[in-house]
Amino acid sequence: MSGTGRPIYSISAVARMVGVPVATIRTWEDRYDVVVPGRNASGHRLYRRDQVEQLRFVRACMADGAGPADAHRLLAERIDAGLPLAPPAGPRARLLILLAEGD
Repeated sequence: MSGTGRPIYSISAVARMVGVPVATIRTWEDRYDVVVPGRNASGHRLYRRDQVEQLRFVRACMADGAGPADAHRLLAERIDAGLPLAPPAGPRARLLILLAEGD
């Protein structure tokens, strides 16, 4: 998924900013293929600022009770629709999402 800005953040810096282990970020990349970083000449992952915000969105969704797959699906839907990445506001928002999905 293309974004704006230059990739400058290492995976370890992103892990600290988002509050998840490096291994988790790698697993999310492999499993869900939504937030895919660039690579430098040595092959190390480099993330753009918008990708850091995307991972924060995933983390916030999970803190509200979503599983990783659901959080990444919500992220992909927001990116595709051009919606802002404000995470759902707690359990009530999750209930509304579940109700909307049932329609």
